[in-house]
Amino acid sequence: MTCPRGQGAPSNCAMYQQGSIQTMVKLVVRKVFVLLFAGFAASRKDIPSCLGRFAHDDDTRTWSDRSGNRTAPLTVVYPGDVAEVAGVMSCVHSLNLSWHAVSGRHFYQGIGDAMSSPVSSTEDELVLIDVRGLCKDENIAVIVDELGTSATVTVPAGCPNGRLLSVIPPGFLFPVGNCPTVGVGGYVLGGGMSDVSRYAGLGCDALVSLSMVRSDGTEVDSTSDPDVLYAACGGGVGPGAQIDGVVTSFVLKLTPSLTDTYARITVLVNAEGTPDALVALQDMLASEDSRYFGMGGGGVIGVLRELDVGLVLNLLFLGAGDDGLALLREAGVLDDARSSAFVEEFGSFQDAMAVSMAQEGIGMDMAVACELFGCDEFTGLISPSASPAIASMLSDLESPLLDKHSSLWQARQHAYPVPGYMLRGLDRQTWARVTEVAMTPAVDDDGEALCSRHYVLLAHLAGGEIRARDASASAYPWREDTMLVTWLNGMDPVETRACEAEAARYEAAFAAGSVALDRAYANYPGSPTYNGRVSYL
Repeated sequence: MTCPRGQGAPSNCAMYQQGSIQTMVKLVVRKVFVLLFAGFAASRKDIPSCLGRFAHDDDTRTWSDRSGNRTAPLTVVYPGDVAEVAGVMSCVHSLNLSWHAVSGRHFYQGIGDAMSSPVSSTEDELVLIDVRGLCKDENIAVIVDELGTSATVTVPAGCPNGRLLSVIPPGFLFPVGNCPTVGVGGYVLGGGMSDVSRYAGLGCDALVSLSMVRSDGTEVDSTSDPDVLYAACGGGVGPGAQIDGVVTSFVLKLTPSLTDTYARITVLVNAEGTPDALVALQDMLASEDSRYFGMGGGGVIGVLRELDVGLVLNLLFLGAGDDGLALLREAGVLDDARSSAFVEEFGSFQDAMAVSMAQEGIGMDMAVACELFGCDEFTGLISPSASPAIASMLSDLESPLLDKHSSLWQARQHAYPVPGYMLRGLDRQTWARVTEVAMTPAVDDDGEALCSRHYVLLAHLAGGEIRARDASASAYPWREDTMLVTWLNGMDPVETRACEAEAARYEAAFAAGSVALDRAYANYPGSPTYNGRVSYL
C-alpha cells in the first residue's frame, strides 16, 4: 500500500505508516536482543551434567552486595526430595563447587539464608540449592501423645513459617517466627526468636533431631552425631556456618499452651516519655511474670514522630488483656500521663500469631495486609475476626523475594544490609540519644525525610526462657541479652545512601555510652558477620 501525500490522505494510511514504523522498531529491537542473548549465552559456563539432570534455573541474574560487587551463581537447583539433595551435593562435592542452601530467600542479595559452604570468589563456581521443594504434605507429620500433653512436628527445612504455624494443633504452641515467608531452615538454624520465646525458648531450643545431607552427599541423622544438634542451634546460618551439609527436615517439640486467651497490646508513648518507658521495659524483662510477654510484631521508635509519638510497642501477652495491662502499669511501661494502650484478645495461639504475622507484613508489605484484612487507621491493628482467614492464606504464602522480576527483588539489590544489636541494660541517656536520632531525621528542602524508613525497630524481646537454657548446650551465643534492635533502610540507590548515613547516627547513639551491646546480628545474612557468626530474624 502506498499512501498519497497531502491533506486528503486517508486516516488508515496514517495508521499504516505508524504501524510500519512500530514494526521496524520491533524488528530492530528483536535483532539486538538476539545478538545480546547470544553473547550472554556464550559467556556463561555450561551447567555440569550431574546438576543438569535436576530441576534448575539458569536465569540467575546478578545482584549487588553492599560494596557494589556483582554476583551471579552458576545455577539454582531445585531438588524435589532428599535423594535429589544427596545427588546435588555429591555433584557439587565432586566438582569442588561452592554452595548455598536457601529456604525462604530472606537475604538482601538473594543468595542464601540457611546453610553454606565458604563463598567462592568466582561467581561461576557458586551453586544455590533451593530446598522449598521438600515442603510437601507427605513430609509433614504431627504426633500428639495419648494424654494430649506432649507433641512433636516433623517439618521440612524448605517450609515457610506460615506453613509451620498452620499445622500446630490446638492446645500447643511453638516459637515460630512472625514473618510468614521466612524459611524454617534459616529460622531454626539461626536460633529462631519468636513472640513467645520468653516463655517457650528459641525455635532451635525445641529441636529434637534433624536429618541432613553432608557436603559429600551422605545422609545423616543428628541422633548419630550429637555435635550436629549442638551446631544446629544458632550456628548453622550464613558464611561461617558450623554445619557441613544441607538440613532437609527437623523434628520440633511443641509446648503445651499456657492459656486459652492471648492478648495483643499496643502501647503508644509520647516522645518525652520514650526513654523512661524503654528503661522500664528493660527492668520488667527481669521479672518472672514478664516471661508471658513477647514483642508481638515489633516495636518502633520514631515511626509516628509527626504525632509526637516516640514509641509504638506491639506486645503479645499470654493471658487476658486486663492482666497484661496491669503488669505494664506496675512496671511503669504504661503510664497514663505519657502513654495509651489498645488491646485485642484471641482465643488461640494460632489466631494470635496469624495476626502477628500479618502485622509484620504479609509478603513484607504491611499495605497488602491492611488492604486484605482492614486496619485501624490510627493504630494499624488488624481485627481479631480476620485471623482464621489470615491463617488459611499464610499456609501457602510465598515471599515476593522469590520472583527475580519483581520490583521488590530489584529494590533489594540496592538495600544497605544494616547490622543490629543484641542489648541488655542500656541506660536512660543512651535511650534518650537513640530517641532523639529517631525523632529528628535528615530532611530535604520540602521537609521530607531523606531516609523514609528512618526509625529503630525493636524486633524481639529476649531473656526469660532463652536465658534460662544451658548456654553450653548449643552454639547460640546471645542468651544473656534481652532485646534485639535494628534499623531499616532505603530501597533505591539514592535513598540507600541517605539511610546509610542515618544508620551511622544510630550506631553512634548506641555506642556513645557505657552500654552492653553485642554487635552480633545482621538483618538478614548478607552483611559482614559480627563476632564470627550471623544470626537470623
